[in-house]
Amino acid sequence: MKYPMFSHLIAVACLIAVLQPFSAKAGVLTIQNLTPDATSVYALADSGGSLILGNTADNLQVGYFTLNDAGILDAWNAGDLISINSSFVRFGDAFGMEDFGLGYDGIFSAAPAGFSDPFAGKNIYLFASTGSDFTDLSAQYLIYKFDATFTADPFAGELALGTNTYPGVLLVGGFGNFSFDIIPGGEELPGFNTVGVIPEPFTGALLALGLGGLCWLRRRQQTKSA
Repeated sequence: MKYPMFSHLIAVACLIAVLQPFSAKAGVLTIQNLTPDATSVYALADSGGSLILGNTADNLQVGYFTLNDAGILDAWNAGDLISINSSFVRFGDAFGMEDFGLGYDGIFSAAPAGFSDPFAGKNIYLFASTGSDFTDLSAQYLIYKFDATFTADPFAGELALGTNTYPGVLLVGGFGNFSFDIIPGGEELPGFNTVGVIPEPFTGALLALGLGGLCWLRRRQQTKSA
């Protein structure tokens, strides 16, 4: 005797069992550099102290690195942005600086959302740039490791860059080199700043050799024409 209904239930149960490991629920992570009371901001500037423009888009990412901190620093010191960028797993979409109008640059506040399954237990990093291309050697960068991890899904979290307790590790970039009082009624606070990539010595030597050869060739051409 056949039991079509029973067979159907078994098939559905098997399908659920197969799909279960791949299910994921979205999480939301609020991240900003405003103070908790929103009266001032730990602004983000470049290495010269100029606040990063409020209309700069897609220059901020939050997520985790497959490289450990030592590996990130080794790649940075080698000028290897490609390895750093390829090892970064972004949570949600990239976001940019807030555009509150003239004089209110250097501020960001966003709530990227994404699937949290592969993120649970990973340290949370902010990967910032002065541009949207995270492999551009002419841009400047900041990498900040929060003293926090992604939790199991579904989850929601809030993190602020540069609160009074300074919770985290600044791997790439600067802090306290410049101070800003951006929001009226707020206090002047130290800010964070991006830094430029220093080419590895081998690359610098090749560049110098190429420039030297160009100068020699130009002088030779000038001698022949004389």
